[in-house]
Amino acid sequence: MRTLLYKHASFTWQKYHHAIYPFLALLGILLLIGPPLVITFISAFQVPPESLPFISESSWGIANFTNLYTEGALQETLLDTAFFAVSSTLLATLIAIIFAWLVERTDLRYKSVVVIGLIIPILIPPVITTIGWILLLGERTGIINSLIRTLLPFIQSGPIDIFSMLGMILVQSFSLIPLLFIFFVAA
Repeated sequence: MRTLLYKHASFTWQKYHHAIYPFLALLGILLLIGPPLVITFISAFQVPPESLPFISESSWGIANFTNLYTEGALQETLLDTAFFAVSSTLLATLIAIIFAWLVERTDLRYKSVVVIGLIIPILIPPVITTIGWILLLGERTGIINSLIRTLLPFIQSGPIDIFSMLGMILVQSFSLIPLLFIFFVAA
C-alpha cells in the first residue's frame, strides 16, 4: 500500500513538475513587484498629491492626471528623457567605436589590458558603480571636486555637478561603453 502511494505521488510530480517551476517563479515576481505597483496605483488617485497613502485627510480623484497633462510637466519630462537617452547613447557609441577600432585595427600595445579594463565594469553591480561615481564626483564631498577646490581656492562649490544633465549623461555613457565595446569588437 505504501509503495503504491509513493509511486502515485512520484508519477504526479513527474507529470506536473514542468508547470510548477514557472508558477513559483511567477509567484515570486508578483510578490516582489506587486505591492509597490498597487501602492503606486492607489497613490495616483489620491488628492492632494502630497498626501501619503491610506491617511484620512486625503480624498480620491483624477486631479493628479489632469495636472500632469495641463501643466506641461509631462512634456518637459519626456523631452529631458529623450535628450538624456540619445545623448548618452551617442557619446557611448562614439567612445566604444574608437576603443574597438584601436583594439582591433591597430597595433596598440597592451591590447589585453585595454580589453580587460573595458570589460571588467560589466561585472561591478550598478549600485556600487553609482556610489563610486558619487564619491568621486559628488558636488560637496567628491574627491575630484575637493581636489579642484584645494588647487583653486576661489571656487566655493563644485565645479563638477554629477547630478546635472551633463553629469548624468557622462556617467550613463561610461556605463554603456563596455557593452557597446563588446558589440563593436564582435562586428
